[in-house]
Amino acid sequence: MNILRFSFMLVTLTFTSFPVFSAPLKNYLYTSSGNLEKIKPLLIRPDIDGVQIVYNWNILEKQKNQYDFSEIEKDLEYVNKLHKNLFIQLQDRFFHLMLKTYPIIY
Repeated sequence: MNILRFSFMLVTLTFTSFPVFSAPLKNYLYTSSGNLEKIKPLLIRPDIDGVQIVYNWNILEKQKNQYDFSEIEKDLEYVNKLHKNLFIQLQDRFFHLMLKTYPIIY
């Protein structure tokens, strides 16, 4: 192993091994849109930083090139009032037939 490769590995291990160089871990809840009121007792806990919500693309694009982000905006307003963060996950397909939401055919 040449000295340059060894030096690079040593520097990489040094900076990734010490937690002082990384951001503190944060705790997020995971749910789907429409469930925020149900999980509010968990969401208001001080050790919870926010929530990740899954949005189905068919809900956001009901017609081709016409988007409705009102569900996200409503959830964002709710989460902001609690001084929490919102992590958005967009889902455009499912891999289990029982969970499939059939796409809109244009």
